Amino acid sequence: MQKVDESQARGRGPRARRLLVWWAALMMALAGVAAGCASRPKPAEGDYAGQAKYAYEEAMDRFESSDYLEALKRFNFVRTKFFYSKYAALASLRIGDVYFDQDKMPEAIEAYRRFVQSHPTHPDVPYARYRSGLAYYEQLPGDWFFMPPAYEKDLASTEEAEKELQRFLELHPNSQYAEDAAEKLKTVRQRLADHEFYVATFYIKREEPRAAARRLNELVNRFPGLGFDQEALFLLGKAYLQLSDVGKAVETWGSLIERFPEHSLALKADSYMRAHGLTQTLEAQRRAEAARLDAQKVSVEALGDGDEAGEVDTEALEALPDPEEIPTRLEMPSLGSP
Repeated sequence: MQKVDESQARGRGPRARRLLVWWAALMMALAGVAAGCASRPKPAEGDYAGQAKYAYEEAMDRFESSDYLEALKRFNFVRTKFFYSKYAALASLRIGDVYFDQDKMPEAIEAYRRFVQSHPTHPDVPYARYRSGLAYYEQLPGDWFFMPPAYEKDLASTEEAEKELQRFLELHPNSQYAEDAAEKLKTVRQRLADHEFYVATFYIKREEPRAAARRLNELVNRFPGLGFDQEALFLLGKAYLQLSDVGKAVETWGSLIERFPEHSLALKADSYMRAHGLTQTLEAQRRAEAARLDAQKVSVEALGDGDEAGEVDTEALEALPDPEEIPTRLEMPSLGSP
């Protein structure tokens, strides 16, 4: 005899049970609102502060029961009707929360910004700034197996999330929300770094070294320590060689070798430079830089001793190597892929 599922015997499958749970939760929430309203005494007719508080708490009841449309209407009522009470500012802030909970992030961001602009000294300003950054963060492109990776998509909201979270941390480093904001900022910056590397390699594949160099420079300078340093420096040096800008190539690879001497790409760059006599160029550049710094130091010391402004130690300047000693443009063979 076939066994019948007990829930089916009662005529209630999984979907029916979920609906019952949802309905029960809704009824409990509405009952809570009704109980709250019933137990909350109405203020006297002329009690402005009491009426403002009552109206705000009524709006909060609707918000907490997810009756967003009614909550929004009531918060707006508090904001305009009781403009001179403290509840007007709180209602403005809660409007942002209503939109946020509805996943209406642009509206939430606008509400939070309006709150900060209207109440710049309010103690909840850090919260509003944090939530504004969080609203941008919630709009980050997602990774779905049937969609292009996030780093291939438009990252306008990701850029804004970085700005908002960075500004929040600069202004409120000791906030209770700072730790979470810092974690989210790290995620945002990783997304942006992934995108920069993706675009740079796109230009490399299309044999557009100038465009690739711009992107790689951005990656190296703006997003250090996010997993791209070695490869970005190597590819940047390669791009400069393809542009016949040997001076910048040597400088870039010199940085790679100095910072990551044991990395395979640093060893490859060093081997190439030695094979083509570029280590001498690197050494000449370093001597020139050291001499330039010495000349600046001597000049500053001379000014401190009372010399006229603008005078430079000529002996120190003569110690600088001839610019022609440092080749800047040569025809170089192309490198293979890293």
